[in-house]
Amino acid sequence: MTEYEDPAGIGPQLKKYYEEAEQTVYDRDYESASLMYWNLGTLTVTAEDETGMDPVELGIEEMVSEGLVSIDLKRIASLTLYSTYQAYKLPERVPKLYGFFSWQMFQNVGIEDMMSAGRETLQGVEDFLDAWISYLREQDDSYTSRLLIEAVTYRGGDEGLLEEAKREPNHYPELYIRMLERFFEKEEWDRLQKEGMEALSRMERKIEMRDRAARLAAAGAARCRDAAEEMDALCEAFCSKPTAANYFRVITSPGAGKKTENEKTARMLQTAEELQAALQDGEKPREYGLWNRYKRKETDSYRQTDTDRMGICFLSGDYREILKECRKTKDHLGWSGRFINVGVPMLLLFLYEENDIEKFGKAMWSIVSDIQGFIGYQGEFGEPDFEERFLRWRELVKIPEEEKKRIFKYVTETIDQRVESIVGGSHRKSYWKAAKLGAALGEVEESQGKMNGKYLRIQGYLKQFPRHRAFKEEIGAYNM
Repeated sequence: MTEYEDPAGIGPQLKKYYEEAEQTVYDRDYESASLMYWNLGTLTVTAEDETGMDPVELGIEEMVSEGLVSIDLKRIASLTLYSTYQAYKLPERVPKLYGFFSWQMFQNVGIEDMMSAGRETLQGVEDFLDAWISYLREQDDSYTSRLLIEAVTYRGGDEGLLEEAKREPNHYPELYIRMLERFFEKEEWDRLQKEGMEALSRMERKIEMRDRAARLAAAGAARCRDAAEEMDALCEAFCSKPTAANYFRVITSPGAGKKTENEKTARMLQTAEELQAALQDGEKPREYGLWNRYKRKETDSYRQTDTDRMGICFLSGDYREILKECRKTKDHLGWSGRFINVGVPMLLLFLYEENDIEKFGKAMWSIVSDIQGFIGYQGEFGEPDFEERFLRWRELVKIPEEEKKRIFKYVTETIDQRVESIVGGSHRKSYWKAAKLGAALGEVEESQGKMNGKYLRIQGYLKQFPRHRAFKEEIGAYNM
């Protein structure tokens, strides 16, 4: 952690200069004030390192964050915009103002803050808004949509925002998302469903942000008890963002399980696969690095990950693929970062026969929580919670009894060997991992009808390792 000192008193001097700039605004010398704010905002201070390392350049935002100067950056940003507005006429005023929003201190400031910053009421606001909105439509920065949303809402309210969203849905998809969120906030379910489905028809499937529009449309359809359209919207969410969480939403929606809906799911998977293939063939890889960081745009596409693919395999009941991936790891230590670390718990869940979630064993419930994290599902927009969807999913996945025997043989051998490697090797920091897997295996046995299955499994491990007190405490916590 770097500590800075200011023996030259630069911080107090900067504060004084900003106070002079504000007084210049009140004196209505806007040209001078605008120039002062520009010079102060672009000023950097060089901090010398006493240890001989390279010097560091600090801007005004960094100086504030390091406690070298105490000033109200939002107030300064608002006055900077206000004085610039007053100092310049159209059309020069518009690009001058827009240029400031690339600065960090302007991240949470907008034109409404500008309008209320000074003593005089700004003149020509209507003409400015026309020019400002026209200019914003031609820009493509990370903050453009935020400014456009503010401007069109200020001028035309929610209806103005909706109209603007429909102009260029594939250029500024965030406008559509914000409008749909407002319908959700106001509980206008019919309108949310109608405008949400229209948004999906207008927006290109390859845009990741379209997933959010789809889930909002699904929320509207769910409130209107339109299960078919809810399913359609969730399928579209998956096409735009083919994650395990979105697949989980589709297969546990109210309409899932019917023949026609199963056909929709199959088409959805094919469409998503084709879109991902087209993205891989048609776009250059993004370059990431310390000095060359890729800045995400709201029109970016989603690239499906291996985690997504394996999560979908699990949710679709593809135990063969889960087994295949688990078998690739031959070691029984060093599972962190490897699929087997979640793959074996997935196989245990396939084998677990308990269907009453209130009766789930402590170890298996912990495994369910881990798998929820792997899938990445978090309920949003009034969606069912994970437990509700999880119970629906349990009814869908059926594993043949002969295959269950094969899976059980593999997990028993693998877990026993992992417990042996961890506890026998005295890897104390991993005792909890061995204990959870061992106890979970016992809970599986008990759910399959073995009397006192968990107790017997735990006692077997304790007899195997009678002198490992720390392990006894870890696994004993499950023996309740």
